[in-house]
Amino acid sequence: MNSKDVTEKYGSFRELVGSWRHDSSAALLYEQGGAMHTLSRDALAGMAEREAAALQLLPTGRELIVADHSPASVVRILADVMAGRTAVLADPSLDPEIIRLQMQAAHADSVFAEDEELLAELLPGCASAAERVRDAEGDLVFFTSGTGSLQKGAVLSSAAFCRSAWNGQCMLACGPGDIILCLLPLAHVFGFVCGLLWGLAYGAAVALGRGRRCLLADCRAFAPTILPAVPSLASALLHAGALNAELRCVLIGAAPCPDALAEELRQRQIDVRNGYGLTETASGLAIAESAADPSLLNRCPDTEIRLAEDGEILVRTPCMMKAYLNEPLPLIDGWLPTGDLGRLERNGKIRIIGRRKAMLVLKDGTKIWCPEYEEAMSARLHGAETAMILESGMPTLIIRGNVNADEAAEAVAQFNASRPRSQQIMKWRLRSEPLPRTATGKLQRWILEKEGEESK
Repeated sequence: MNSKDVTEKYGSFRELVGSWRHDSSAALLYEQGGAMHTLSRDALAGMAEREAAALQLLPTGRELIVADHSPASVVRILADVMAGRTAVLADPSLDPEIIRLQMQAAHADSVFAEDEELLAELLPGCASAAERVRDAEGDLVFFTSGTGSLQKGAVLSSAAFCRSAWNGQCMLACGPGDIILCLLPLAHVFGFVCGLLWGLAYGAAVALGRGRRCLLADCRAFAPTILPAVPSLASALLHAGALNAELRCVLIGAAPCPDALAEELRQRQIDVRNGYGLTETASGLAIAESAADPSLLNRCPDTEIRLAEDGEILVRTPCMMKAYLNEPLPLIDGWLPTGDLGRLERNGKIRIIGRRKAMLVLKDGTKIWCPEYEEAMSARLHGAETAMILESGMPTLIIRGNVNADEAAEAVAQFNASRPRSQQIMKWRLRSEPLPRTATGKLQRWILEKEGEESK
């Protein structure tokens, strides 16, 4: 990969977009009308600035943008913020009812979507326009994944995202000659920062993925050198033989990269890096500097990390969100609790151990580490999906798969035989529906716990 000077820090989208004037290098690669097209940085800047100028004639407010992988969506996101409006990003793969709920939660007064049918369905829910203000750039709203509770809207400034892109560039440089393939949803901060903004800020071309129908063909169509991906996507592309020969780096985020997957990618001479970040911090906080140990993370330049007494990771960064929608910033003495458990190494690096909410804490103080139980029980139950939750204060196993009641009872009894009574599975039940997960595959235990409460 070719690198670019990383000293340039952009303080806003206006500043970033302004730097593209008279730059003829490729900004976006995309398909339209069955043909491949290239949009230069200079052309992208002109489109964004003209649209921002038009939007400044309208009342300010919050606009929900259905952020598909179209140049029009990219332009609209930039223009909205530059015009002093707030852009609320929605994932087009979500059910329209969920998008409508997000729109209502954000009090969006307008909607932008390339899909005219979806646009017509969402428009009736728009609220009244807000008062006009033009003294600063607008913000962006990204909804959290909802692993531990209902989704929350994190309000972030364009400066936070520009700083996050700089953090990433300091740790893993891209530049002219690189092509970053954007397959992840732009409504997720990992996809927005690493799939789009990072490349646009530091000289790489960004190839906009063509959607699920072309998922296995996009690598060969665009010949990327860098692929940001969640582990399940990287694994699917690898095992389908879809990775192109030019690909030199896979940046894994949203979940840890399994050792076996990292090793398979390294055998293909592909550099594998784990990244760690949050919606609330505009993505990047730490990244693996060594492909030999992708789970050992170095902090980004602008990041401070310490551990709470129970091992929870606390962070401070200028990439921090302003607040949740209608909620204050949940800081503890100036530090943001991440909900993740970590271990600080002697060399100052950090390992992510797991989610704090993946640990069940019983009334007597006994702690049960859910992933350990789930992996053990899944192996005993022929690969069935399993989830540990607290139900009526008791450790409860949820099982989904080709398993009958007798097999489940026997497997639980065998597992409990090796555990003290305080650490045994006290209840179990079979589930016919798939376990609830986020768009990136993370288990939503809170939904299972809520279902258990409602069934009483």
